Amino acid sequence: MRVSLFYLMDRCRVHDLAGKALSFTGLCEDIQQELLEFSREIKAARGIEYVTNDPGFIHRADPEGILWVFLLMNPEDPFRKHLDHRREMLLTGALALDPDDYAYGHGDYHYDHVAEKLQCSRSEGIYITQYWEILPVYSDRERKTINLPYLLETNGTVKSAAELYAIYALCSREEAEKVIREYLLKGSGDLSALYPGGQPEIRNGETVMAMKLSAKNGEAAWLSIKHPFFGANSPSAKRSAEVFYHYLARSIYRDVLNVAYGYRDRHIEYSGYLTTGYESRDKIEFTRRETYSYHDGGGGTMDSICISALPRMKRGSLTVPKDMMTKAYYTERKLSMPPCEGYWEDGGVLYLMNPFGMRAVFVLESIDESWD
Repeated sequence: MRVSLFYLMDRCRVHDLAGKALSFTGLCEDIQQELLEFSREIKAARGIEYVTNDPGFIHRADPEGILWVFLLMNPEDPFRKHLDHRREMLLTGALALDPDDYAYGHGDYHYDHVAEKLQCSRSEGIYITQYWEILPVYSDRERKTINLPYLLETNGTVKSAAELYAIYALCSREEAEKVIREYLLKGSGDLSALYPGGQPEIRNGETVMAMKLSAKNGEAAWLSIKHPFFGANSPSAKRSAEVFYHYLARSIYRDVLNVAYGYRDRHIEYSGYLTTGYESRDKIEFTRRETYSYHDGGGGTMDSICISALPRMKRGSLTVPKDMMTKAYYTERKLSMPPCEGYWEDGGVLYLMNPFGMRAVFVLESIDESWD
């Protein structure tokens, strides 16, 4: 069972115990007894574990750490008068530090720099930085409102933020994800309209809509998406998307995709185990890259296709040959050509006429390579 330091302070009755204790060591012993009882209660063979602001980074609870966080959060507590001179000076020094001076990344701190500054032990440096890590989790001192923007900023995805939320709110992961997605939906009305059926997600610090793609219902999921490329370039966007799907499935195995992320600027990014993709009004591209382990011989392969619309100025200056190539396989380039009304090459550029049922000339870029 993973819990928060806030929960541990409450469960171990640190405030009540501090009112009766006469020394730092004595209070640590009292907290240790509470931890042992808690372990027996929940049958935690490995002891009590807690997290601060990263659900994947687990700490083993110890009474001294719990007490230091309590003191940092409650510097006016009467127990402070029982501290020896060294610990009193350490507490005073820790409270005077600016966390920003020791920060790196999102919500992380250099505890070793803190220990060096305060001339304290490494463990004490960790306790101080953990105090800084848990402070922003709540947006108020009374611990009534969990700071969702902070959880999303420090954890990066809904799933990771929900893990932490569930620990602090003492609820299930499903309940936590529901709360977070509802929060994201409040500020993403335009995304909901652009990508109906999607779920709000955080990607690179931005709210996007995640749409699941799976091999089981791959074509239906693909066709349910409003594709910006086909919408901008085809008189029948759904039909063009369908033809493209079957072409892609034969060329670079589209079924390894598992999610599409829709952005406010209407571009879509695709992600999968081996395949990634990008789609906007101007182009659509997919890349399948696979590397092999040393035991499998090493090396790897990469297949990539990109179909892009011509800029308006280029369209006017383009000369379309009278006799275009129409074979499904382009021998010179060793390319499997997509369905189109014809193609030709000029200056190293491969042009497609009306591919996938669209009505214009497009550029095809394709890579098929392997390495040892």
